[in-house]
Amino acid sequence: MADQAQPAWGSFPAEQYLIRNWDKHPHISPPERRLKLIEDFLTLDVIPSEWDAVGPGADGRVLDILNPTPDQIETILRPWRPQSVRTLAAHIATVDSSEDYVDSFWIRTHYAPNQEEKWQELLLEAPDSDRFSIDVEAPPQGLSEPSIFSSPGLTPEQAWDKALLYIPEATGSRYKRRIKLASAADRAEARSEIELHGAPRTWPEHDGCSPDLDKYRALHQVQMEATSCDVVIVDEEAFRTGEICLLSTDVRGNVVRWWRLTPEEIYSELNTYSNDGTMDDVGLLEEMEGKQGTGEKYKVDGGELAGLVYGLGGRDRGEGEGEVDEDEDEDEDMGEDDDDEY
Repeated sequence: MADQAQPAWGSFPAEQYLIRNWDKHPHISPPERRLKLIEDFLTLDVIPSEWDAVGPGADGRVLDILNPTPDQIETILRPWRPQSVRTLAAHIATVDSSEDYVDSFWIRTHYAPNQEEKWQELLLEAPDSDRFSIDVEAPPQGLSEPSIFSSPGLTPEQAWDKALLYIPEATGSRYKRRIKLASAADRAEARSEIELHGAPRTWPEHDGCSPDLDKYRALHQVQMEATSCDVVIVDEEAFRTGEICLLSTDVRGNVVRWWRLTPEEIYSELNTYSNDGTMDDVGLLEEMEGKQGTGEKYKVDGGELAGLVYGLGGRDRGEGEGEVDEDEDEDEDMGEDDDDEY
């Protein structure tokens, strides 16, 4: 009897990558090989659109789909991820969104016994929102898979990294995976603030001093430009304290910023940002002390991407805005050196 999986096996670019490169790491076990290949897939600068038989416009473009054999399905694809995760991946892939921003979704990582009532409480506390919905009655918008998150004690960042090994579609970019840069003017403003005032100590988790709102605005605007997806992490701490973790991530899956807030705070207080993504209220920034921060690679002082994103160290191109294109100089290429670890 023919396999009736939907979408058909091999429809996702990640599945195409697996079957096309299965012999690339022959000396490791099949489970390890699958995850290593997905790690490789996540480092691609460009994902071939002709490998995508699921995303918008698939019916109108030329496809190059290798149909997997029954043996490849059973050996490579089926053991990789449950059908529920493929269904979620298809939902993400078919969402009608902008080219560089895919709908946000949630990840549940805590499955201790007798926690379902608390889980329902967290769901009910979250007001309706097109951007951060965790309504389990709606079409699949979240990853709830105990078999993936069986290891206790994962940090939100670790949980996100692990999730990407099973649903790489969640990075927020369909085909181009170069980090989006702010305009030259915004980067120049951020660089000016940093050069004038120095790198924030634990910005914005300041040590009793009034936060420098201009610096916060300048840097946050640049970070917002790099953000491609928002992820709600419902972890053990969320079940214990009622505060969920929100990660803003770039197209490579790197964490740009994080927040640890109640569902009400996520949906209401963060909505006090103005339309350009900057904080208008110093008091609110102080109230959020210790509940938000910058991802490791985006830290001004020592982050791998600080030079590129904020225009530090002479790496600002000084013109235009947009993604780091393929024809940029090698030292600004995000493919091999700057951003290849998960």
